[in-house]
Amino acid sequence: MKNISILEINLTNKNQRFLERLKNALNSKGFDVIIKNYNHIKSKNPITKLIKINKLAKKQKKDEFYICLDKFDSADIYLANSGVQNIYKKLDKFWFLNPISIIESMIEKRCINNSIKIITNSNLVRYQLETIYNIQPDKITTIYPGINLPTQIQKGSAKMQLCKELGIDMELPIILFVSDNFKKDGAKEFIELLTHINKANAIIIGNDKATPKYRQMAKKLGVRVIFKPTPKVINRYYEAADIFVLPSLYNPFSTQILEALSYGCICFTTAQNGASEILKDEFIIQNKDDENVTKFINLLLSDHSLMLNISAQNIKLSKKYTVEDNLNQILKVISENIH
Repeated sequence: MKNISILEINLTNKNQRFLERLKNALNSKGFDVIIKNYNHIKSKNPITKLIKINKLAKKQKKDEFYICLDKFDSADIYLANSGVQNIYKKLDKFWFLNPISIIESMIEKRCINNSIKIITNSNLVRYQLETIYNIQPDKITTIYPGINLPTQIQKGSAKMQLCKELGIDMELPIILFVSDNFKKDGAKEFIELLTHINKANAIIIGNDKATPKYRQMAKKLGVRVIFKPTPKVINRYYEAADIFVLPSLYNPFSTQILEALSYGCICFTTAQNGASEILKDEFIIQNKDDENVTKFINLLLSDHSLMLNISAQNIKLSKKYTVEDNLNQILKVISENIH
């Protein structure tokens, strides 16, 4: 039986948990699995670092089967959860001034062409890869992410505790935004949307270096927003919130949407976020001046029974997207393609 190596570069806590689950599941099926992290490779130049990492991974491969979370040109199965480099370049009009962007695009192209199978976390990314790289549809499989579902939900007490802690009015609904990349996930658009929303408590959570700029923007527009850094445990914010808005400019699939749904938040995002694929049309923001969405949010803020009804539906919807189901689908694809 072939040895499997799971490769990644930028290790996060979320990735680490996923890698361990995948490794243990493959071990249970009789595969010998190791996780290789290449972030330790030293180089003063980030461009040469990427090149060195890919050369080393290729040299080490021998007869191993590579499952890659980051872009490696020696990948057998590539989990394209981070999206498409050419799409990110469109978000930055000066991308050509960043040489690393060019190298990443080159490695991505080789990764896509050389891999046996590609797993995307949304049809948004699938379509982009098919279009940009002219890939046959049967080479790509879409598997939506999964989350650990809450064991209990007590929105009333969670809201009471959070409002007391933050010194905000318990009687007002809470509208939440969560991201560590404010530009990509539309913090600017979120603040602008708030100017058209009836009175509510607005909270932005995230570790973004540009936070002071967004504070100033909210102040200039006369919008009261509470900014908080990303806490170790964020679930209590989802549990306390009534509405979750993520007007993303581009996001392959934000699991924040799944987490918010699981706690009964009414969620809105754009079609440029792969998570929109699991939402009904009325919850998709068509553009930054979408009056239908702002009217609908204002309706929700004034109709508590409607809000409760949709909240219950969203909790039910989230149960379709568990870490167990996600893992089982990925294991099926690996089993069908390893040889």
